[in-house]
Amino acid sequence: MKRVIAGIALAGLLAAGCGNDEAQADVRRFCELVEQYNKGNGFVAPPEDTPADQQEAALTQALRDYLALPEIQAILDELAQVAPPEVDAQVDTMRATANELVASGENRFDQPEPVAANDAIKAYTETACAPDDEAAPADGDAADGDAADGDAAATEG
Repeated sequence: MKRVIAGIALAGLLAAGCGNDEAQADVRRFCELVEQYNKGNGFVAPPEDTPADQQEAALTQALRDYLALPEIQAILDELAQVAPPEVDAQVDTMRATANELVASGENRFDQPEPVAANDAIKAYTETACAPDDEAAPADGDAADGDAADGDAAATEG
């Protein structure tokens, strides 16, 4: 379920696609927004006792509701503005897919183009959003914990 949520979340962020260039790119802010989105605050999972034949529809509706939240829409809009050139097109793809889900209820996050876009964004964030070694505590415990949480959220999408 987290994989679907993260994928959809990222797709939502990229769908609006306002066109970005290097002058607007802000890697640090991009990483903050991806982390904020992947936390899933406001996502309400379907009840655990949802019948198996209704789980996919229930999850799609939950994701649709999440992506329609004003704070999530704001994150996605800002992601389009600050996306680095390396992932700008992929963010646009994910935002378009998310917007389509919100507008029509059609979930295309499992289609090849959004899957490839999500994979590219995950790969980018794993390197560009990794904590700086200089900022890490000497024993590395706090940084490792934070990175593990961010990596889990990013890779589940």
